[in-house]
Amino acid sequence: MSIFSPKKGVDGKEVSTSERNQLVGESVLALAVVLVAIKLGKALAEFYFDNPPAALRDIRASWLLRIAAATTVVFVVTRRYWPRWKWIFSLLPFALLVPAKVIQALLRRSPEMAYVWFPEMVGQFRNLLLLTAYLLRRDVIFLASFAIIVSVASRLTPARYFRFLKIATRACIVALLLISGIELASYCKIGVAGTGHLLAYFLTNAASLWPMLKPEIGITSMVALLSPLLVGVAAMVWVQRWYARLGIEPSRSLARAWPILGAILLLAVIFRAPRMDHRFDRFVDNTYLALDDLFPWGRSGQIEAVKEADQMPVLFDTSGATIRAGKNEAGNRKNVIIIMLESARASATSIANPKLDSTPFLAAFASRSAVVPDMYAVIPRTSAAWVAILDGIWPSTDEEMGAWSLNGERQTSSLPKLLATRGYSSAYFTSAHLNFGYDDELIKNEQFGAVFDADNLPSQGFQHPTFWGFEDRIMVAPSLAWVQQQRDRQNPFLLVMMTNIGHFDYEYPSTWKARSFGTGNPSYERYLNCMSYVDSVLKEFMDGLDRMGVLRSSIVIILGDHGESFGEHGPTAHSLELYDETLRIPAIIHADGLVRPGTAISGLRQEVDVMPTVLDALDMKAENATISGSSMLQPIPPDRPLYFSGALYSQATAMRKGGTKYIYNFGRIPVEAYAIDRDPSEQHDIAGTLPHAEIEKAEMDMLVWRERVSRAYRAQGERGAAVHSQAHAAAPMLPAR
Repeated sequence: MSIFSPKKGVDGKEVSTSERNQLVGESVLALAVVLVAIKLGKALAEFYFDNPPAALRDIRASWLLRIAAATTVVFVVTRRYWPRWKWIFSLLPFALLVPAKVIQALLRRSPEMAYVWFPEMVGQFRNLLLLTAYLLRRDVIFLASFAIIVSVASRLTPARYFRFLKIATRACIVALLLISGIELASYCKIGVAGTGHLLAYFLTNAASLWPMLKPEIGITSMVALLSPLLVGVAAMVWVQRWYARLGIEPSRSLARAWPILGAILLLAVIFRAPRMDHRFDRFVDNTYLALDDLFPWGRSGQIEAVKEADQMPVLFDTSGATIRAGKNEAGNRKNVIIIMLESARASATSIANPKLDSTPFLAAFASRSAVVPDMYAVIPRTSAAWVAILDGIWPSTDEEMGAWSLNGERQTSSLPKLLATRGYSSAYFTSAHLNFGYDDELIKNEQFGAVFDADNLPSQGFQHPTFWGFEDRIMVAPSLAWVQQQRDRQNPFLLVMMTNIGHFDYEYPSTWKARSFGTGNPSYERYLNCMSYVDSVLKEFMDGLDRMGVLRSSIVIILGDHGESFGEHGPTAHSLELYDETLRIPAIIHADGLVRPGTAISGLRQEVDVMPTVLDALDMKAENATISGSSMLQPIPPDRPLYFSGALYSQATAMRKGGTKYIYNFGRIPVEAYAIDRDPSEQHDIAGTLPHAEIEKAEMDMLVWRERVSRAYRAQGERGAAVHSQAHAAAPMLPAR
């Protein structure tokens, strides 16, 4: 008996072929309608909003669109009034256009006018077909595979269990539609396509993220969240009613569809449409297939990188670090002040962009200091900046650093800890709350002598403009009081300050007099006003240090924690993309007698360079340690590579080598490459012009670095677990309660 024929359960009840076919049809149609609509909607939005005037010109000049619009109008009209002739009348636009173009050519004595429109239309149709294939290829693979799976399951499931199969299948469809809604709502806000790690991050950090997400929930968000579910369920209901209305077996068997499904799947797997337009690259992945990065086999394609990394020494290890002081250390006990600016991208400051005049104090202070023009973050995430700057090691993704901070796995020697062995007091000041994710535990592990945050700083009279925390002026008086206390005690000190204003959603105190910068982007205007406000706070703080006479005996390093994106490459989320607007940050080093005022520190530099720079400036050296950075007071090789990572695993990783930057998106789209020295805004992907061997090597270098970072954190975790176990074993036994 064929597996495609009706089956009987033990009670003798049959499940018809029609019922089984209906299950397949409603499942696949529900997902297909939603997937295709979302994908094409994103592509059309990108096409239009990237450059609306140019998009309108392209639309008006498109012969394909003109013919398609005319044909559609004729078809709709004739279907209503002369349904029998609708297909014949649909050819009317062609029938009228050809003689019209011939007559036009004769009148203007230009023969090519009679036919030039036709090859243009054919070319446009070809490009549209290839672009659609490029966008929908992975969706077709998913839908064809899903149809086959549901079809086989419906055929093999006995009648007694068929009801449970229907419930399970429909529940699966609803879950996938909800995922589509979450992904679409997220995309509408931040412009980043969803992955499994991104979805897991939102779900596991929902409590921390809710204050940030709540103000963003509006009509657009709700429509995006619910429309996939509503449209998908409507498609399922339509299929059910269609089958019920027919009242017959629409198809006795799906056997005839198997060759078609197989051919579609085979064609989609083999055929790879060329990249027609780089603007659409980030829309290529299938929403559901993108969830596979959560599964163990998601890293199967990186086996070679894992093998290569295993043969290399550990990338960093500061667990046994000690300080060796130089001959001049006793007379060079300068104070150290590190100020990290929240979400400060270099191009938003007057240091990199003097015409903007957004940060006049920083520009003036830079003239008294050394500027680091090519300073970069490692991961565009605040906690990652803390690790890079204060520990001198490569930060890792949230998944790894969360466990490292929360599970007792940390075995590093931080800058506060190392300087404490040389008699330095230390304090950390921030106007933000430290209740997001693992931030509180991370700062505790840095072993500052004192930590002052939004929850223990005197807050009366200060505004709380963002859900992240208070206005930054809340830190000025307490931090200056702490500095004065150390000065009076003649204690050298390490002071680290982290601002708050500047983070999304770019709110500043109502007392700040905002001004227009003429950018035409409301969000960017608010952001620039945030930068101006922070600049005024820095001036107030530095003036206070100057009055106390502390500034001239201090090493001051001011830098951003990461940059910020405003849709230059589509997304508006800084932690999930690796273009220079999120990575390149302002940096200033001020140290009387050590750095010459008005100079620039050359070479590609990164946040991991801060800790070795401080130790070098203090004539100290970390021994028994492998750190990631190099002192900015010393020259570096011109071919020094810089590595970057997204905040979540499998989001993206990147490498800057010389004048070229490579971005690897873990197979979702091909490797990108940009000639930064000629194309600083990263608008022209040159990967297609580079030798394939160069792209492959760059991809392997990025994956090996990413794996070596993970390996170093795993090694720390093993040591941390061993130390924790030994401490637990040595603890006295307590009587049972």
